[in-house]
Amino acid sequence: MYYFDVIRRFYVHNFRCLENFELPIAGYSSALLIGRNGAGKTTVGMALNLLRKIAQGTNRVGSLIGPGDLTKSKVADSPIRLEIEAEVRGAVYSYSIAFERPVGFQRISGSP
Repeated sequence: MYYFDVIRRFYVHNFRCLENFELPIAGYSSALLIGRNGAGKTTVGMALNLLRKIAQGTNRVGSLIGPGDLTKSKVADSPIRLEIEAEVRGAVYSYSIAFERPVGFQRISGSP
């Protein structure tokens, strides 16, 4: 198992409450997320964990993304997109993954 030495940039689009979220942290030794309840701090951690699972070999979309992970975006055909740029042992790597919604997808409502 190998971990990133330094995350330089992290981008999330249409994942839970995050739309077009970018965290450019190149050049910083650490980052602290501060915000009110519901701002997306936990969701940032969930998105990073999702990328970790993929890096460790999880490849079944159903075990990575569920209906609750899709944002309430008005752009229904826009995929969930995760991008990360990281430095590992002095080399810089960029990874990107997109999860598209099935044709005719409708968000399941929890109300009776």
